[in-house]
Amino acid sequence: MISSIIYLSSPSETSTEQLAPVGAIRSHNHPTYGYQLYRMVRAPAGVALAANGVVIYASGSSVNVTKAGAAAVNSSAMAGVTQGIIPISYYGWVVVAGQCGIKAMAAGLLVNTAVATHGAGGFIDDATVTEGTTVGTTLADIAINTVGTVRLKAML
Repeated sequence: MISSIIYLSSPSETSTEQLAPVGAIRSHNHPTYGYQLYRMVRAPAGVALAANGVVIYASGSSVNVTKAGAAAVNSSAMAGVTQGIIPISYYGWVVVAGQCGIKAMAAGLLVNTAVATHGAGGFIDDATVTEGTTVGTTLADIAINTVGTVRLKAML
């Protein structure tokens, strides 16, 4: 029998202690974005993870991540999208399914536009999108350097 997914009451929680087992998925009902799924990750030593950016797995890990630092990252490397800052070497939560806020690095992202990572920071644009690099689809127009709503392509 498949059990229900444990509810995450505080997706902004960070800690130096591991928050859940590696690979754990939690659900959350966000007041703006609706139903979301989250995964526990750990920020690297020396680098805090900015809010509203795509993070990718570190080589050989299923919990350690870093911000996506290249355009059009392969979707199999994506761990999720930060919604708050995760401090250096801390554990935290990233969205892996549902709608969430992501910062745009391209001017004039229009509604219903497929987006991929832009480069430094793990932010998004629509310049180099392919089936294998799609982060998700914009749900409204997003201006440059602002956070907009994106329906994620599931990162499970």
